[in-house]
Amino acid sequence: MRVTIAEVNDQMPTIFGNNWLHVSEFDYFVENSTKIPTVVRPKPGERELVIGQNVMEIINDGDTIQMGLGGIPKVVVAGLDDKRDLSVLTEMFSIGLHKLVEKGIVTNDRKPFHKGVTIATFCISDQDVYDFVHENPSCEFYPASYTNNFHFIAQHPNMVAINMALVVDFSCQIASEGLGHQQVSGSGGQLDFMAEAYYSKGGKGITPGLCCADPERRDNCIGHCSRFTGWYADHSSQDVHQVSGDPHHWPLSHGEVRKPGLALRRISSSPTCGTWPGK
Repeated sequence: MRVTIAEVNDQMPTIFGNNWLHVSEFDYFVENSTKIPTVVRPKPGERELVIGQNVMEIINDGDTIQMGLGGIPKVVVAGLDDKRDLSVLTEMFSIGLHKLVEKGIVTNDRKPFHKGVTIATFCISDQDVYDFVHENPSCEFYPASYTNNFHFIAQHPNMVAINMALVVDFSCQIASEGLGHQQVSGSGGQLDFMAEAYYSKGGKGITPGLCCADPERRDNCIGHCSRFTGWYADHSSQDVHQVSGDPHHWPLSHGEVRKPGLALRRISSSPTCGTWPGK
């Protein structure tokens, strides 16, 4: 027999959307008044700022955006002041995203579903974001089975998915879960959004990432993902339109491994460890 126990925390934000369960579905309740954990991102470095600028150039007015974890997506959010009428369909409600709503940059008016409402599955952020989503009808949270549904994502025109890469191999497979045998993150909805941005009319999948971890290492562009990372690739170049590095972003040719592979080879052999070929 299954026993269902719920923790009740009066400091948890009350959010809208399809995420409610009736009290009759629980057997026991445990009260626990505890502050919600917050996440503070370190200040982006010079290279992150350069890559973030490259990504911002690819985003157009009226696009629907999705952003994953990482310092570069945070840079992108902070630099979209000159954009207009953006919409949001995402798994994670990003740090700083609420400021775009408050400034009127994100209006959610041009997307075909949930007009005027930011759609997400969860937020792990700072207290400002938690306060923003609390009892806010302009933000709704749904299960990942809804937000990350392939058919649902693809029906959003101009869907721009932005997800970080830890390593990229010369066949343009992209890994974002681990380095060596150390797990860094889960893939989450990255594959869902990157793959379906390809089927969105006018959509783009963008993978920002540093060419190398630091000036002394050249291991972010590698020969084969699984041999280096200990993990299988999260997705391939077929799901990615642009790889954005420092100082340029590079469009990938779908169905053609040789050209992007040569581009990544040039990156890894660059003496400055940061020179991506121009567009």
